[in-house]
Amino acid sequence: MNTPGYAETTARRRIVFPWVGKRDRTGLPGTVVSSAIIRHQLRRYWPISLVGSAILLILGPVVALLSSDTQRARSYIVESMLNDQNFGFLAYQVLAPVVVAVAVFSYLDSKGRVAFIHAMPLTRNSLFRSNVLSGAILLFIPQFVLSLAMVPFVSMGFSGFASQDREGGLMDSYVNTAVSVGIVGASSSSEPVQRNPDMGDLLRWFIVTSVIMLFIYALSVLASILSGNIGVAVLVSALLNGIVPALSVLTFRVLDMFLYGFSYDSVGYAAWMHPLIDLWMHGARVSPWTVAAFILVSVVVIWASGVLYRRLKSECAGSNITFGGFTMVATVLTTFVGACLAGMLLESLTSTYAPVRSNHGLFFLGVVLGAPVVFAVTSMTLCGTIRIFTLSSLKRFAAFVVIAAVFFSLTSFDLTGYEGRVPAQQDIASVTIPDISLMALPYAGTNANSITLTDAQAIADARALHKEIISRSRDPKYDSLFTGSNAETGTGVSSQFASSSGCSNCYLNDDDVLSVEFHYRMHAGSSMNRSYHLYQKYLNQSDAYRRLVNDAGYRKANSLQTLGYDNIRSSEVSDVYGNSTYVADPEELNGPSTSLGAADARTLARLLDEDYQSLPNAEVSSNLLSYDSNTGNALNKRVLIGISFQMDEKGSQDNTRMFYGITDDYTRTIAWLKDKGLYKAMISATEKLMPTSSS
Repeated sequence: MNTPGYAETTARRRIVFPWVGKRDRTGLPGTVVSSAIIRHQLRRYWPISLVGSAILLILGPVVALLSSDTQRARSYIVESMLNDQNFGFLAYQVLAPVVVAVAVFSYLDSKGRVAFIHAMPLTRNSLFRSNVLSGAILLFIPQFVLSLAMVPFVSMGFSGFASQDREGGLMDSYVNTAVSVGIVGASSSSEPVQRNPDMGDLLRWFIVTSVIMLFIYALSVLASILSGNIGVAVLVSALLNGIVPALSVLTFRVLDMFLYGFSYDSVGYAAWMHPLIDLWMHGARVSPWTVAAFILVSVVVIWASGVLYRRLKSECAGSNITFGGFTMVATVLTTFVGACLAGMLLESLTSTYAPVRSNHGLFFLGVVLGAPVVFAVTSMTLCGTIRIFTLSSLKRFAAFVVIAAVFFSLTSFDLTGYEGRVPAQQDIASVTIPDISLMALPYAGTNANSITLTDAQAIADARALHKEIISRSRDPKYDSLFTGSNAETGTGVSSQFASSSGCSNCYLNDDDVLSVEFHYRMHAGSSMNRSYHLYQKYLNQSDAYRRLVNDAGYRKANSLQTLGYDNIRSSEVSDVYGNSTYVADPEELNGPSTSLGAADARTLARLLDEDYQSLPNAEVSSNLLSYDSNTGNALNKRVLIGISFQMDEKGSQDNTRMFYGITDDYTRTIAWLKDKGLYKAMISATEKLMPTSSS
């Protein structure tokens, strides 16, 4: 027997539920989903899908069709979208799931509607699943529409689906993305050769963007259940989607502030905290494990939302927060994030920051001042009242104080022993030291390759340098090495090596901050990373660093051989910046050719490596380049010849041009150049490019 129809009248408008009086169409209490509810939600909120489809079509195909630019420019529009570099669409990916989730559960804003809907002959599970499914349909209809509209813009084939040309973030140039591939040939041109996007690229884009929207939608559904107020539900959705990435970034930043040697290499795990972070860090590419992980998490979040929905009390409808326990969690986490941001803001407004050894008193002052303000604003928003000075509020603030005290104690006082931890010699299989960017011979800072040490003695020297940095950082006797000259003398220029090149206007800036990193790989398969910011003067006066750079194992790992002799395609005389015509009159370089083809350049590289291995031990300062303060030229009176090697596409992209400084200690190399009749011409050209004294 059908029941009489029913309509709820609100102050805004009269809402009629069409399924009332048609019990046979809604299904029995055991029904998985209600088709009537799904149809009702689709009829009610179809404008969301219509507007979403219009936005996506305008951002992609319509703009490409209406573009009056060249075909390459139109192709760039398509590529930007398929590589998820269209920031308008990224905004849609974030906002659309929130809008849809809040819309389909908007009836939770009214106690009357909640009471009536929950009185229907449907289980809570069926109601929840019906709403979630209707929202998913509304959300993904624009996705399918855009995908179909993009088919004419791509070619057939699926090679783009598994494209792993590179891993790039959102800010990378389109010529380096999965769709457009840059290929550098034997010529010096770096013009990219484009691969047209195909169906595989379209499928890859659809999967990546769908996973992002599903993840945000799942968290937004949870937010809609946790809050019975539409406005607060939007804020809670933003909180749930952003709190984990925000906490991770702030945690890493605070650890970097207080733990000397903290390495950001572990930040790679942050990609698993949100698909948008994964997209930003790794680019629009498909990783089956990542996709599966985010889908699984989304399903778990939706399941948890369903559990909460079953336990939702009808009288909580319309409340800012429907479950009291969430108020505690949200308040504490938001206060922690806000307090840390306040501390960092206050510290950034001062000029007392030191890159090596900092005083973070202002940070703590900002935390103390900002925490009560953030806590009060958050509490008033979540509780919906200005009367927040209650016993429950005091308990929430006390929970924040305890968590903050534990966290800052572990970091400020290094209770875990993080700073002093160095692996045992017998446990280390290799040590990788990225280029320190010190302007020193032979590469003078232009070799950006990492140096991997496997020789036992070289590993011991690297480990000794690591231990020396730790011990000196704690010894007041070496405070001057960890304090900038500005703090001591009021000047940023060190005079220790000021006249090393015989130039009164030349200087070396000891206050240049260098990054020294240690990447340990253990025999057991584990790893340990540490990263230090040091002033250049520290390395100049470090006995451990001097022993390391003079070690035979280090020199072998730092040789041109590690880049591959076969990757060298030519060489020419240049200054330290790779300039081969840095003179007022380029005609002054006329004379015997100073450029070498691939065969001779590779022979030269082998001879340089042989001489480099047999060089006598030298002080670090003797290999440093000074600068002419008038011209900015790099100077070193020991450099006889400056050579720039050009590497082909098989070499590192960071080393397409690499400077090498030749001194009079390179006897085999000099003899070979004399035999080729190039020695005097190269010296003459180098003197014009790198004068040993200022005019």
